[in-house]
Amino acid sequence: KLVRFGGPYLMYSCIFGPVLLIGLKEYLKYALDSMHLSAVAQAVEGKELGVFDFSDWLKLQYLFQRGPTWFVLWLLNFTLCYAVVSPFLPTLRFRMPHPLIMMTIVGPALGGIFYAIHTTLHHSQYRDFGDMDRWEYGIGEYIPFFIAGILGGRNNWLREVKEMRTWVYWTVRIVVIGFMVLFFCEMAQSWKIASGTGMHLDVKLLYALTPPIFAVPMSLFVLHSFSHWFNPQTPGRFHWAFWASSYAVYVFQALFYLPLFIAYLEILKRAGVNVLGEVLNFLTTTKRADPLIEGCIWGAFFFVTITTHLLLWPSGFLVRSIPVFNKMF
Repeated sequence: KLVRFGGPYLMYSCIFGPVLLIGLKEYLKYALDSMHLSAVAQAVEGKELGVFDFSDWLKLQYLFQRGPTWFVLWLLNFTLCYAVVSPFLPTLRFRMPHPLIMMTIVGPALGGIFYAIHTTLHHSQYRDFGDMDRWEYGIGEYIPFFIAGILGGRNNWLREVKEMRTWVYWTVRIVVIGFMVLFFCEMAQSWKIASGTGMHLDVKLLYALTPPIFAVPMSLFVLHSFSHWFNPQTPGRFHWAFWASSYAVYVFQALFYLPLFIAYLEILKRAGVNVLGEVLNFLTTTKRADPLIEGCIWGAFFFVTITTHLLLWPSGFLVRSIPVFNKMF
C-alpha cells in the first residue's frame, strides 16, 4: 500500500505537478498582456485567500503541487488507520440500509455535519490542514464513505445495490437528475445565462449543504450502473483494461486536460478568436461575453473532454508496462 499510494503521490507532487504548474504560469505570461494580467491579479487577490501576491506567484519557481493526488494521500492515511484498528474491531453483520432511508436520513444528516463544519472553518487556516481538500468534505463525505465502503465490503452490499428493485433505482436516477438540474440552474444564474427568468438561488447555501446529500444518491447510481455495465461475470479485454487503467487515469488526468485546454486556446487564437481575453473580461467586469465566445467556451468543454479521454485512457493502460510505474499502478 505504501508503494501503491505513496509512490504516485510523491511522483506527482514532487515532479509532474511542479513542472505542469511552471508550464501553466509561463503560458499565462505569454498569452496575456499586462492589462489582462492586472485584471487577473485584482480578481485573484480580492478572493478569500488572505495575503496573496499574484505577480510573485507568476515567478519561475519550484512549488510542491499535490494536484489530484491529495486524495491518494488521504486514502493511504485512512488505509493505514484501518490496518491499525481493524484487529480490534468487532465483526458487524447487517444488511445495507434501504436506499430511500440513505437518501432521506443519512444524506441530510451528513449534509448537516458538512454545513456546520463549512460555516465554522470557512475562513480558517485549518480548513485544508494536513493536505485535506477542505475538512467539511473530509468529515462530511470522505471518512463516512470510507467507513461505508468497509462495512459494504464485509457484508456484500454491492450485491444488494445490484439487485435494487426497478422502482428504487429509477427513484435514485430521478433524484440524481433533479440535483443536476439544480446545479445547472445555479451555473446559469452565476454566468448570467438565466437573467430575466426571476430565478434567485441561494448559491452559498447550496454549496454549504448539498454535497453529501447529492453524494449518496450519486454513489448508489454509479455503483448500480457500473455493476451492470462494467462488472460482467466473465470480463472481456475492454473491461479488464478499464479496471487496470483507472488508477493511473485519476493520477495523471491534469497532465492531459490542462495542455489540451491550452492547445484549444492556441487553435482559436490562430483563427483570430481571443477566447481567454474575452472570458477574463466577462469574469472581471459586468460585460457579457460575445455569443461567439460563449459558443467557443462550450466548444472547449467538448474538445477537452473528448480528447482527454481518447488520449488519457490508453496512456493510463500503457504506463503500467514502464518499470517502476508498474509497481505503483
